[in-house]
Amino acid sequence: MVGYFCATPLHVLSAITMQGGMFADEDSMLILLNHFHVDEALLGRIKESGVFTEVMLVENDYRTTVGNIKRLANAFFPIKPMRYVANKTCFTHFVCFALDYIDLAYIMTRYKKRGIRCEFSFGDDGIGTYIAEIHQPKPLARKLLKLNGHLGILDEVTRLYAYKPEYLIVNRHFDVQPILQNEAACRARCAAAAHIWPLQEQTNIDGGVLYFEQPNPLDADNSDRDIEQAMLRRAMDTLGIHAAVKMHPRSDAEAAWSPFGVIHTKMPYEVMLQQAQCKPKLIMTISSTALFNTYMFDDLTAEPCPAILLYKMMRYVNRQACEAMTEMCERINAAQEKPRIYVPENEEELQKILEIIKD
Repeated sequence: MVGYFCATPLHVLSAITMQGGMFADEDSMLILLNHFHVDEALLGRIKESGVFTEVMLVENDYRTTVGNIKRLANAFFPIKPMRYVANKTCFTHFVCFALDYIDLAYIMTRYKKRGIRCEFSFGDDGIGTYIAEIHQPKPLARKLLKLNGHLGILDEVTRLYAYKPEYLIVNRHFDVQPILQNEAACRARCAAAAHIWPLQEQTNIDGGVLYFEQPNPLDADNSDRDIEQAMLRRAMDTLGIHAAVKMHPRSDAEAAWSPFGVIHTKMPYEVMLQQAQCKPKLIMTISSTALFNTYMFDDLTAEPCPAILLYKMMRYVNRQACEAMTEMCERINAAQEKPRIYVPENEEELQKILEIIKD
């Protein structure tokens, strides 16, 4: 039996891809953290899709002080669903997409004590997997794991499943295996996605600027967001087109972006592309997994269009991650018939890029 530990729509899509292709002959369980909007209807559609033998929703509130205190306590007193996974399941493979190392270490520790042989692996978490050393606990989590005695066991996770291993800038010390996207896997992903996220609205994306909003907790005074919106207006004015903003699933800043035309559907962009032909003239963002997934998923129907990443123009960015992302963009561009991703360093460069796109 295969276990998938997920916390985002991308994780769910990736679990569907692996289950529909690589592990099609195995029973499976989807363990889903509610780090995005998961209501009873969505959960029901995931179950109805028939991809997974079992589906478990784990309530994991991380947005409130009380919720975070409970999560700290989980390091020493695991919640009931995690106790069930650790003590009652018998997985042969367990793919951890969610960056929840405390629960993962607990499950691994219990499996070891129970004498169950299971291959624990990390799974593709989007752009971070390719440009940042994310498969390591943060300082607080590391301290908690050291206190509860579970820290060392994470070193036993040596495999990483990624969509495009050739684009990895970091994390190459793992045994990196591709998430296979054969015909059966892509067909399963498309069918399941259409059922789980039914198309509910026709959004005016064609011919406009599609902007992927990306919340930045470091941008307390919203200075970076002001730069983003000014650059989006510049693109709209230069190209003479409208904009459509796709909010990040965990963002609460929709009101600030409403003047630009917010896409109200909760459907992931990758799913939108599988159900409708979206033809934006330009994609813009600071840095977004949704954009990069148009180069990761082999069956997306996005029309080739230029993309502009604004991360070099922001005040609050990780410079090391910026360098890695620039290298990744270069690798993606080299694999295309012609470069499609632009990374301006200032307003003058952005304007030159927009003039090229306009022509």
